[in-house]
Amino acid sequence: MMQPRERERVHASIPVEFSSDTVSGAGRVVNLAVSGCEIESEVAPPVEAHLTLQLQIPRQQEPLVIALAVVRWGKGTRFGVEFVRFEGAAGEQVRRLVALLEPAD
Repeated sequence: MMQPRERERVHASIPVEFSSDTVSGAGRVVNLAVSGCEIESEVAPPVEAHLTLQLQIPRQQEPLVIALAVVRWGKGTRFGVEFVRFEGAAGEQVRRLVALLEPAD
């Protein structure tokens, strides 16, 4: 029996850039939770890669920066990351964004 997710996921379509010491790319966040997100991209970082994410939120001039996210899984053009460290108000910005968007199934 599948365990329910601990945190709510929401549908999203947010442009994102990601980078590490060994890989960089761009794509879009397709769903988002306070604890992480799923990204669709032509670039597939390896599982356990440590990334910095820059999400370009509509109507915000500066990107929302996730200082450290770890790739937890990958399949085809999609991969999932867990948010590990926020800097400044980024954690609160993610919480507000999740509260505004439509819940995922």
